[in-house]
Amino acid sequence: MASRPHHYLVVDFEATCANDGSLHREEMEIIEVGVVMVDGESLELLSEFQSFVRPVRHPMLTDFCTELTSITQANVDRAPAFPEVVDRWKAWADAYGECVFSSWGQYDYNQLSQDCRYHRLAVPFLNE
Repeated sequence: MASRPHHYLVVDFEATCANDGSLHREEMEIIEVGVVMVDGESLELLSEFQSFVRPVRHPMLTDFCTELTSITQANVDRAPAFPEVVDRWKAWADAYGECVFSSWGQYDYNQLSQDCRYHRLAVPFLNE
């Protein structure tokens, strides 16, 4: 039986969106990073990381996006850019050592990969 990882990095992203076809899937951007670190043995919540992210492709949120996510234009206007958020997130996670990236489904990983490609960043927390 395989041993549990030391920690689980559980993510939930919110991204730009529209309900009128004006924003294609490949142009969506993360606008909020929400992460919890969970102990791999006890499954106890250890810490939380949250940051809004300033979108660059479509910097104006749609009314639909704000209604769906409760994220306001002011939240993202004041937010750091994606590369800075990734740096802060990695620094926070580094304190816990080995961790396994996890989320409810494939969406979060796909969105992270897409945003990293756009910003020419390595995808953090690859579980290889």
